[in-house]
Amino acid sequence: MITDPRFEPQVKNPMPDATDEGLRVYCALLERRLILLTIQNVRLRSVCEIATGQKYDSFDPRDMSYEEIAEHVAQDMARGLDLSIQDARDRVARNTVTSNSS
Repeated sequence: MITDPRFEPQVKNPMPDATDEGLRVYCALLERRLILLTIQNVRLRSVCEIATGQKYDSFDPRDMSYEEIAEHVAQDMARGLDLSIQDARDRVARNTVTSNSS
């Protein structure tokens, strides 16, 4: 099979061509941090999905207030754990206090 070099993809090294060792170390640290945050995000989403039975791909909390997020979680907890909505709201409120007590 003969391939035409005009149609081959150009693969580039994501590392800058700079010879500065500090820049290379900085880029490597940023990439490592990105990978760790991505893994943490997947783990946290998995926990939420297991607890509630709902996919969290459609859940976008960026434009929501704390109260809206808490209500969303309470609704999912009530459905996923077969609780009353009031019991789920109480648990969300209790967990908020517990997790934010410093």
